[in-house]
Amino acid sequence: MAAEVEAPLCKYGKLLPSFCFESRGPALAVEVRGRLLYALSGNRLAIYDISRPLQPRFLGESAPVRNARQLALREDGFAFVSARENGLWIIDVRNPAYPEVISRYDSVEMATGVEVDGNLIFLGNRVYGVEIVDGSDLRRPRHISLYRTPESQSVRKAGHLLFSGEWYAGEIRIADVRDPVFPREIACIRLDGYGDGIDLLGSLCFTATGHHAHSGPAAQRFGHGHGVEIFDVSIPESPKRLSVTKFPPLFHAYNDFWTPRAIPGGLLAVADTHNGVFLLSVARPETPRFLYRILLPEVPALGLADAVSGVAPGEGVLYLSGVTTGLHVAEVPGVVPRVHTEQSAAVLPVVAARCRRPASTLPFRQYQPEYGQVREVELRGSVAFAACGQGGLQTVSLEESAMKLLRRWPIPCAYDVKLRQDLLFCAEGNDGLGIYRIDQPDALQPVGRLPLPVQKIWLPDEGHFLAASNRETELFLIDVADPAAPRLLLEHRQQGLLYGDLVSNGSCGGYMLANWHCGGFAWFRIDGREPEVGNLIPESLAAHTDGIAVFHNRMLILCNNRYAFLEANAAGPSSCWQLHPVHRGVLRGIPTVSGDLVCFAQRTDGSVQLWDFHDRLDPRPIPERSFRLEGSPGRSCFFRNRLLIPAGYQGLLLENEQNVTHIS
Repeated sequence: MAAEVEAPLCKYGKLLPSFCFESRGPALAVEVRGRLLYALSGNRLAIYDISRPLQPRFLGESAPVRNARQLALREDGFAFVSARENGLWIIDVRNPAYPEVISRYDSVEMATGVEVDGNLIFLGNRVYGVEIVDGSDLRRPRHISLYRTPESQSVRKAGHLLFSGEWYAGEIRIADVRDPVFPREIACIRLDGYGDGIDLLGSLCFTATGHHAHSGPAAQRFGHGHGVEIFDVSIPESPKRLSVTKFPPLFHAYNDFWTPRAIPGGLLAVADTHNGVFLLSVARPETPRFLYRILLPEVPALGLADAVSGVAPGEGVLYLSGVTTGLHVAEVPGVVPRVHTEQSAAVLPVVAARCRRPASTLPFRQYQPEYGQVREVELRGSVAFAACGQGGLQTVSLEESAMKLLRRWPIPCAYDVKLRQDLLFCAEGNDGLGIYRIDQPDALQPVGRLPLPVQKIWLPDEGHFLAASNRETELFLIDVADPAAPRLLLEHRQQGLLYGDLVSNGSCGGYMLANWHCGGFAWFRIDGREPEVGNLIPESLAAHTDGIAVFHNRMLILCNNRYAFLEANAAGPSSCWQLHPVHRGVLRGIPTVSGDLVCFAQRTDGSVQLWDFHDRLDPRPIPERSFRLEGSPGRSCFFRNRLLIPAGYQGLLLENEQNVTHIS
């Protein structure tokens, strides 16, 4: 049994001072290579000369990288920055005075963790798992495959093994990635806290945990998940836990990342947000010993020390990134930097990526963009307007035996598309909301633009408002009555994120409904001159992968495998609603309604399920028209009773007519 090291406050080690050497804004990550320090600071990649370790000297910084989170470096002079909803950014740092963003990659979802090994890039995409990307052409990275895990927040690779820190699940998943097209899971380690950061040195795996414990009396678990666990992974199929070291109990809802860094000579530094950094001796990994602790200055608004988001060892120092206070350095005896070497030779480009292979065993026709993923689709007659990420906006004819590309518009990144009469609305990320007039399926004329970062849009049939979000906390209500001059009229935020397609793409009784996965539901009245916030239901009822749809003048919502039909602006609490249990399976995903049929698309596990809601109290699944895809399906459409599915990097899928006829 692994030893558990209890650590009373007096035994957390000697408190060491630190000082701030740069405060350019929030700092999220730090890495050291040779005489250079790389830092994500103020939503830019900044580089410092650390020839004098206690006196870093600023050299240069990149262009802004919105919502930058983690940083990985390749030894030939390139940096890889995960930027959550903004995907992966690749930066040329060969001239440290002028770091240059050379490309972006549209990740499957929230790019949080990042690791690079040769030409392979690994992205921890939270509840969407680990995405493996071909980086043989850094100006045009390509999707290889998706290794689905519960909630990947950080990733590390050693040899042919990939380690993923799973957040809420509190796990480490280990996969064999010698064939990156088909990653194979070989082990799962249960942790006593929420999982996140991982580091590897020799046969040891160090993992930092946080938030709440998974063991012990239930009443004593809250906030007791903070610590570090050490494993012997010399036999990776059977990892052996060597020790569990606990840090002080703590809970802060938003600063929820924990980072270990192994240091040569038997030392380990662990960044534990508001608990600061702990330096431990792990010369005997079965019995770690506290040596030092570093706390950043207090943030008065929180009444806590600033959260440490990253730590990197230098020559006799530790460099720390503070979420509020910027970049810090602390003199620490015995610390030396890691020597990094490329783990593998350059990997040949993977041509036949799994998700790009035709879905020959499924009853679909497939259109595969030459580049990019099919995120969303809208129909006009027999023409599909597809938002294809970095493949731009594309129109596809559905009439031929093989779907045919009509035209591609080179929008830098098309995240979402909606149609109303002769207007097309396109969510173009940091380039804003683009509005175009459709002259012909192969002719669009720019009409207007709102320079507001948006990745999701919802367009009700009535009124003159459009709802939009950037998959952060805010929902925007925009007046598009004059498409040449769109106006932002209302901005509403609640606790949690609008992770994805969490707003009704339609209205009932003049109201739209939105679901924040932590903050609950909110109604919005859209049939007047100005949009108004309606009733709020501040209960966390639905998952952040479950959407909302209009069903026969009611709002169909999902609540943990129950469902309800709500009248317009229905008030809470949910105890006064009629929540129906599901008797024949599990209801999850983003719904699309056609009569009494409802299609649920689930991006996290690739499932698409068709349900018959003719009996509203006892809906039944239609197994013959339910599928598990390798891609990441979004809100689907019905084309002549056939499913039309935007399946991410698996392309655009149209259900075969014979499949529908046979089942009918």
